[in-house]
Amino acid sequence: PSYDTTTGVNNVALLMLEKAVTTNRVKTVELNNAAVTTGVTTIFYGWGSLKYGSSAKSNVLQSLYQKTLSVADCAEKVPGLPTGYICAQIQHGQAACAKDEGGPLISYNDGKLLGIYDHGTQCSGDAPDVFVDVFTFNAWITANVV
Repeated sequence: PSYDTTTGVNNVALLMLEKAVTTNRVKTVELNNAAVTTGVTTIFYGWGSLKYGSSAKSNVLQSLYQKTLSVADCAEKVPGLPTGYICAQIQHGQAACAKDEGGPLISYNDGKLLGIYDHGTQCSGDAPDVFVDVFTFNAWITANVV
C-alpha cells in the first residue's frame, strides 16, 4: 500500500498464486485483529544467517522467542521509527539476522500473525527487532485478497 522506497514505510506486499497450494506441511496463519500489547510472548521464524557477517542462509528453520515492547520503549530504542511498526526483543543477546526479512512474528498464545520482520541489529540483540505491525494493514490486506 503506497510503499515508500526512501523511508521504507508501508513495507507490505501480497502474493497472488496461480493455483491453490495443497500440503500437509504448511498452514495458513490468522491475522492479528487487535493492537499488540506490551509483553506478549512471541515466536519469530527465519531462514536467515546464523551469525553476523555471514552470507550463508540456514538450512534449518530457526525460531526465536521474544516479548513485545511498549510503543514508548520501541520509540526510545529505535529513534525515528514511524507508526505501523512493533518491536520485540529478548534479554540474552539473540536476534533476527541477515536474510530473515519477511519472516513472521507469531503470538505464542493464540498463533496469530502479529508482525513481519523488517529490520534489526543483525544478530546481536543489542536493540529490538522491528516488525511491520500486521494489525495496521488488516483493512488493506482484506480488501486486496482475492
